[in-house]
Amino acid sequence: MSQGDESAPLSLPYLSPARRTLEATPSKAARLLHAIAMSLSLRTQLARHGYSAEDHREGLELLRECIGPDDIVWPESFEADVQDAIVEIDAWDEMGIRLVEATLSHRFADQARFVLTGLMPSTGPAAVAGVVHLLDRLDALESSIERTRSRNEDRAALDALSNRGITPEERKRLRALVDSARIANAHAQRPSGPHPTDHETRLVALEAWFDEWASIARAVVTREDHLVRLGLATPRSPAAI
Repeated sequence: MSQGDESAPLSLPYLSPARRTLEATPSKAARLLHAIAMSLSLRTQLARHGYSAEDHREGLELLRECIGPDDIVWPESFEADVQDAIVEIDAWDEMGIRLVEATLSHRFADQARFVLTGLMPSTGPAAVAGVVHLLDRLDALESSIERTRSRNEDRAALDALSNRGITPEERKRLRALVDSARIANAHAQRPSGPHPTDHETRLVALEAWFDEWASIARAVVTREDHLVRLGLATPRSPAAI
């Protein structure tokens, strides 16, 4: 795509409101479960509409599955430089990926699509893997034989990124960080038990449980303070009362 092309800006997956909503489900479910556990009145109201100890245990188990496995790798397993690399990559990837998107999507949409397709800000091992893919694709813009025909625009895109701080020197620094962080990834991606269920699948299951009981609670719980405790209403400010 030429710089003068007026087609619509690229829409990237990491901007999806639906994904952000899904990732927020564990915190919402935890608040709902905690409020129910701490209030006999709430349990009584919900029990009249089918909420049982079994439903409560189901919600707790679904939440537990979303929190993560028992056999996670702890930071003390690695040297300080590896820990520093993990923290820095984790902090950089959201800012870096969004900076690339903002710089390229309007003037260099072909390059934005090539560099960013399938990437989104993440945490932990996924953040390291995402930055590796990003750096590999930026290297391809610079020198890949397969992109010879678009070399001028590719290098113009790299120049634009350099003006935003993603210079060749910065890419070299990031490459050194991900090389260190990969040591931790190699351990973290080696689970001792059965392969865990896909994280998104677990989130969807918890979201279905939460949506059902949150909807029932909104219908049958009438006290505003109870709805606030459940996370299903926002407390009114004193000025609004």
